[in-house]
Amino acid sequence: MSGFAAVYRQLCARYPNEQDRGRAFEHLIQKVLLTAPMYRDRFSEVHRWNEWLERDGTDIGIDIVARRHDGGLVAIQCKCQDRIDKQG
Repeated sequence: MSGFAAVYRQLCARYPNEQDRGRAFEHLIQKVLLTAPMYRDRFSEVHRWNEWLERDGTDIGIDIVARRHDGGLVAIQCKCQDRIDKQG
């Protein structure tokens, strides 16, 4: 079982409610973006949407906002699903 699959199964077991699992997954991704060697040098800040002080309206599907070192922003949508079917 891959690392992601193991983490996903743990989240499902700990958070049977899909919304709770989604929020826990957002926290996990926030920590990964801040600490994993592959990502930590890309962003100076990483905020969950509902904690981002610069948000200017309702939730439009953005889960995480990350600020690059050059000041640019990256909008990230998190999906905590064992697979995503993509058509097209």
